Amino acid sequence: MAEIVIIFDFDRTLIDGDSDNWVVTEMGLTEIFHQLRFTLPWNRLMDRMMMELHSQGRSIHDIEACLQNMPVDSHIIHAIKSAKSLGCDLKIVSDANQFFIDKILEQHGLLDCFSEIYTNPTSVDGNGNLQIFPYHGDALLPHSCNLCPSNLCKGLVMDHIRGSSPSDQIPRRFIYLGDGGGDFCPTLKLKECDCVMPRTNYPLWKRISDNSLLIKAEVKEWSNAEELERILTQLPAMIAVLKARERLFSPLFSSSIRRCISYSHEDERDSKVFIHPSAVVHPSAVIGKGVSVGPYCTVGSSVKLGNGCKLYPSSHIFGNTELGESCVLMTGAVVGDELPGYTLIGGNNIIGHHAVVGVKCQDLKYKHGDECFLCIGNNNEIREFCSIHRSSKSSDKTVIGDNNLIMGSCHIAHDCKIGDHNILANNTLLAGHVIVEDYTHTAGATVIHQFCHIGSFTFIGGGSVVSQDVPKYMMVTGERAELRGLNLEGLKRNGFTMSEMKSLRAAYRKIFMSTETVPLSLEERLTKMEQNQELYSVPAVGAMLQSIRDSFAEGRRGICKFRQWLDS
Repeated sequence: MAEIVIIFDFDRTLIDGDSDNWVVTEMGLTEIFHQLRFTLPWNRLMDRMMMELHSQGRSIHDIEACLQNMPVDSHIIHAIKSAKSLGCDLKIVSDANQFFIDKILEQHGLLDCFSEIYTNPTSVDGNGNLQIFPYHGDALLPHSCNLCPSNLCKGLVMDHIRGSSPSDQIPRRFIYLGDGGGDFCPTLKLKECDCVMPRTNYPLWKRISDNSLLIKAEVKEWSNAEELERILTQLPAMIAVLKARERLFSPLFSSSIRRCISYSHEDERDSKVFIHPSAVVHPSAVIGKGVSVGPYCTVGSSVKLGNGCKLYPSSHIFGNTELGESCVLMTGAVVGDELPGYTLIGGNNIIGHHAVVGVKCQDLKYKHGDECFLCIGNNNEIREFCSIHRSSKSSDKTVIGDNNLIMGSCHIAHDCKIGDHNILANNTLLAGHVIVEDYTHTAGATVIHQFCHIGSFTFIGGGSVVSQDVPKYMMVTGERAELRGLNLEGLKRNGFTMSEMKSLRAAYRKIFMSTETVPLSLEERLTKMEQNQELYSVPAVGAMLQSIRDSFAEGRRGICKFRQWLDS
């Protein structure tokens, strides 16, 4: 059995581009792809693209010919063959699909270099349609990893590969090459004697840079095919380094620095908990595997810490508070409060230096003894000096979704609802009951009045005071924020097509920049717009109009003013 196992991601690692995007672009599917981009998970979206090709009369041979034209850098080809000749076991773990990978590797004479390929399976049905299935489909139970897409957890695949090595064989060392966010989960599975090779300035590289204390393996960066070839052709020297690291890290931490608690029947290194002697950890607290608690930390009696959590010095967790796996509390962070109710935080969240999360709200209507709640999803970064409060009453919750960046000194008050993929720049202040949908972006020093509703894909300029709703797709700014048009740059960055943006601009002008000789009310303009079948049939336009109408429903605050509309 090979002593070194090299695991490659495929897209943007083994090949410089993306095989899915190559097929979409080369076979003329760009427009329908962008129309459906945010309506389906990626795996199902690509299966839908194959159905579209079949409906256009394109055969499986056409797809194969397209894939055979995809280039693979000569340096990569040489690196793979060199590693194979050195006796390494080469594998692929990819969120592409079996057909695409096989055909590209066959074309360049590389398929036989790999002992196993773990990816989304494919088949050709009786009508000649290529079907793409999720790796975790009918044959495998769905996974529960919050770091990976639902169709494939690369961390579980990594566990399977490591577990397939017989215990009486020579220990295997793993080298993992990747670029994307989905490669972070298997990276966390690597040990001190392993190596991870992230591509510089790609998502995996950033995740490792931001969470360096979670990484046990040697980290060796690469930026292009030539550099990767040079590294892999020096494998004998790399193997020597990994062996040295294995000897160096065999006693993980001095017992004079850490108090160690081990779990039976588990990998010893993965299951130890490290607690500094000066930390105060209540004996009733539930501590997961691989948790690290630094000096002068406090962990309360009702706290639950998921596997792999790290508490930096002088960070504290109180009350009925639960942290998911791989959460990080930076120095001075305070999470939870000794109040009825709970603070629930998902996996892979970072709570910044001196941030205060999950404490009592600043609402005088809150009654002492009432339950109050805060729920935070996964993959959020909450930076230094932020404050996020629990709800003001037992019938409500403060909620934050997934993949949000909340920059330094932001405040999110009681009962706010924050969606996914939002960016709140420094000193953004949200009063109580504010709703922020998805993919919004606030610039610095933004203030949002209580009960306001901020629609998806909006942008709020720096220093703005928002006292009324901001409908979907729009941009506002000003000391009393006013509509200043559409957030075209944000729409472009998030995959909206030129056709969609053109339709949105036309609709916006008809509503807010009307050239009608007889002035019309906003209601009349909306009604007239809804009768314009050419524009109203565009889903994004319909969503924008509905967002405007919703802002005038009972209990809502109306929309931010627009100068020309007010003057008309």
